[in-house]
Amino acid sequence: MKSRGSRPYILHPFLFALFPVFFLYALNVGQTYFSDIFFPAFLIIITASAVVSIFNLILKDWLRAGLITSVMTLFFFSYGHLARSLNNYISPWLLLVICTFVLLIIIFVIILKKPKLNQTTRILNIVAAALLLIQIIRIGIVFISSVSAPDIISENSQSIKQSENLPDAYFIVLDGYARADVLSEIYQYDNSEFIDFLRNRGFTVADSSHSNYGQTLLSLATTFNMDYVPNLVSLDSLSSDRLRLYERLRHNKVLELFKRAGYTTSAFSSGYGLSEIREVDNYISASWMPGEFANMLLSFTPLPVILSRIYSPFEIHHNRIMHIIANLADRKKAAAPQFVFAHIICPHPPFVFGPNGESLRPERPFNMEDGSHFLNEGGTVDEYRNGYINQVKFINGQMEAVINHLLSIDPENRPIIIIQADHGPGSELSWVGSAETNLKERFSILNAVLLPQSDSAYVYDAVSPVNTFRVIANILFDCRYDLLPDLSYYSTWEHPFGFMPITNDSGRIYEYLLDYYLSLSPGKIKYLHVSHPLPAGTNPNSGQCIRMTPQGLCIDLERMYHSTLMEITADRNDEYLVRFRKGDTDLVEMMLPALNVTGDALRIDTLAIPQETAYAGYDNILIIPRNGDGRYALGHIRLGVPARR
Repeated sequence: MKSRGSRPYILHPFLFALFPVFFLYALNVGQTYFSDIFFPAFLIIITASAVVSIFNLILKDWLRAGLITSVMTLFFFSYGHLARSLNNYISPWLLLVICTFVLLIIIFVIILKKPKLNQTTRILNIVAAALLLIQIIRIGIVFISSVSAPDIISENSQSIKQSENLPDAYFIVLDGYARADVLSEIYQYDNSEFIDFLRNRGFTVADSSHSNYGQTLLSLATTFNMDYVPNLVSLDSLSSDRLRLYERLRHNKVLELFKRAGYTTSAFSSGYGLSEIREVDNYISASWMPGEFANMLLSFTPLPVILSRIYSPFEIHHNRIMHIIANLADRKKAAAPQFVFAHIICPHPPFVFGPNGESLRPERPFNMEDGSHFLNEGGTVDEYRNGYINQVKFINGQMEAVINHLLSIDPENRPIIIIQADHGPGSELSWVGSAETNLKERFSILNAVLLPQSDSAYVYDAVSPVNTFRVIANILFDCRYDLLPDLSYYSTWEHPFGFMPITNDSGRIYEYLLDYYLSLSPGKIKYLHVSHPLPAGTNPNSGQCIRMTPQGLCIDLERMYHSTLMEITADRNDEYLVRFRKGDTDLVEMMLPALNVTGDALRIDTLAIPQETAYAGYDNILIIPRNGDGRYALGHIRLGVPARR
């Protein structure tokens, strides 16, 4: 768009308008498809064009019309960020009034002053183009880095038994639903009524079940392909490209098995892009609802506040869950056996249900964040736990009604029903490291399976999702799948494929998270296993830490360890000598230098133990303070992966 003479092109309104779309996509590249930006970008360009044209008709000046449009765009898409930052200090409506008042003043100044804008327009064009180009480069870097190793192709070579009276199968994933013991220990909630209901209806509830991964996509891809992620795609541990794994979820082995057996397949729209499976016979979605990407983009703007009585992303999320539940509770008998997949994002945040199904709207912009991301958005641990338990109570009642209905459809041929969590809750989840994560909370899951009466014994107490459909395929289709080891892996959000195994030498979960509380003598302690260690930043003078004398501290491991990594939290302003020992023999000596920064606090460090030391094995660790302030403190140590020859 260009005005007469030598006046410049007016590009910046459209470039600034596109910037939020590309900025949001750059933050989520590898988690959503590029095609998801097409409709929002088209709508924004049309809107920006209309605003520019309207102001030009009024002012008879394309340059001023363009400047006003850019200013409005800036305010429009900055509102959500301001609302997040000021959530604890100002209400969304008051902030909207203030922003509108400031915006009107700026617009009136532009209209009344009639500034000369040739040079300003050129500068704004360059600035807007540079901002947009930066996002395009960020996106391009991820795309280029993702084109590396080819995906691993695993053929579904198992033969299946054909049968004329196969039962319907329902796979219902309740996102983030915790195991009963975790609900009792951490949330002080007794879930025995719901567990008893399941057992009374014939379900086998795996009381020691744990998820294989702590993230939805990783868990679902593993469940639907009956194998661990490294056997599905070949990705670098530093990669953040989730889309290649998502392709393996969309085209998975379980759906292939059921289709080959003559099943009609159905899947519900969940609202979470990386769990949507459209490659089914019946993809079930409510009337048009914006997906996660569009909802996040809208949350940048004041529209959810302005239209709060008729539109709310939280209300859309609420209605989508209710649509899935209502459809499940209204299923009918079909000519062919049915396989139905439903991913219900509950009791996972956002917390949009009261215990009796009341519709709630949290006082913050819409998101589905969990764990430390939930806290970063202004949430608290108490808010998380209260909202979580309310949604557990709600979904329990809904699932009881759904189960009763599904069992009534064909009493002579009862269905297979799997009610399983993809991972546990995240009130003590850190997305940046496992040291600050309660791994027992995150990985302990509800896992209840209803099978034909004579086959319930095949669901063992510690079964994990990777083996769910191996068990069912062996029973239903007479396959010969071997059961895999039930393992669990933590990874950060930024690097989902940088897996840290959270099992110790004996294979039991959580057992190698070490904290040291029981003192044997002033200079010697032994360990006790706990659910999670002390985080960085802990005051070293607190009662949670172990005080050390200059003579040091000997940690008695009470058995031989072969780990190649040791994580340690210690006072950040002290230097420590760490000796790995077998009996009284020193195997290797390592130095932990002081950081020499202001303030007392614990820091987290990782020591790479030499392979030869790990192979030999060590049964005690001697830690000796050196060159510090005389106040020596230890928070925890954690031993990692055992060395393998």
